[in-house]
Amino acid sequence: TLFRLGHTRDALPLLQQATAGEPGFGDAWAGLGLAHEAHGDWAAAVQALTKALAIADKSPALWLSLGQCRARLGQAPSALQALDRALALDPTLAAAWSVRGNLQREGHQFDAAAHSFEHAIAHGADRELHAYYLASVRSELAVPATAPRQYVETLFDDYANRGPGVKDQDMTLAKTFSQLDAKPVVPPGINEEQLKEWNGYYEPRNKAF
Repeated sequence: TLFRLGHTRDALPLLQQATAGEPGFGDAWAGLGLAHEAHGDWAAAVQALTKALAIADKSPALWLSLGQCRARLGQAPSALQALDRALALDPTLAAAWSVRGNLQREGHQFDAAAHSFEHAIAHGADRELHAYYLASVRSELAVPATAPRQYVETLFDDYANRGPGVKDQDMTLAKTFSQLDAKPVVPPGINEEQLKEWNGYYEPRNKAF
């Protein structure tokens, strides 16, 4: 009950007691793994989720969590295996397609990443964000090897040879774009509940970049 209400830190010792007292209690291992995941203890989460799935392996959500935790630990091959198990059980699991696509993109598997992002969009993932991901991997497939250097050279264009309407505007990466805009830093003034929502949305995206 504590876990379902979001009191994961309070639930941890109770879940640990439950798994110690009844090692075959799969739900307790699952809850323990998800509680560790919620607190960023990826290695402990992997250990508990692996035990839960050894007892009952038909939960796509648990395979997804295992894949996400392994990805956080930099274990891309085993993370992809877990995500594939999740998708075999539920091919409509948009979050699994999304994490899978980002792992494939990081591994320069651009064709596979494009396929994953297409499925993520089709099954309800954030359309704008995943359209951006999809465009980025498609650009890797379409442009010559010299393109990244060309992008860097024009990224901070000073518009010196352009008209005043362009040259004097203040909506550029060089002048205006900040860490708060890019979202790697937490905005000031938000409460604990808002921080939880912020971390849940932006932490995986910051990890992807």
